[in-house]
This record gives sequence, structure tokens and C-alpha cells, in this order.
Amino acid sequence: MKERLALLTQDFPKYMEAFSQEPAFVKSGQYEHHRATVDLRLKFGSAQAALQSDAFLQSRYATLRAWGYSFPQNSDSEIS
Repeated sequence: MKERLALLTQDFPKYMEAFSQEPAFVKSGQYEHHRATVDLRLKFGSAQAALQSDAFLQSRYATLRAWGYSFPQNSDSEIS
């Protein structure tokens, strides 16, 4: 882990340049949904606890939709 952190720190300007050339959040709503889901996950303290929450699952679904993932109608993946 220390080696990975050292490489990240050493090459940080390179990573920032790459992100500025190809940002992860380009579609409207992607960042907002992603941030809300991350915040909910942190609120619950663990992924296991978050997965028990309808609010977290709905937020996760909205995040995936914002990233362009689609789900068949009446799919078990969709949360109403």
C-alpha cells in the first residue's frame, strides 16, 4: 500500500492532467447522483449496512442510470 501511495503522490500531476483531459463526470447529474450515493454509503458505515437501506439502493440505481446503464422493465435490478 505504501508503494502505491508513493507512486500516486509522485505522479499526481500526471493523473490530474489525465483527468482534466477525460473527466469522469461529463453528463448532467452524474456527479450529483454519485456524490449522494457515496455520502449515503458513508452515513451507513459499511456497504453491508447501506445495502439494507431503500434510500441507498434508490440512490445507487439513480447513479447507474446517470452513467447510462439501463435496466429492463420489471427487472429485479430496478427499484421503484
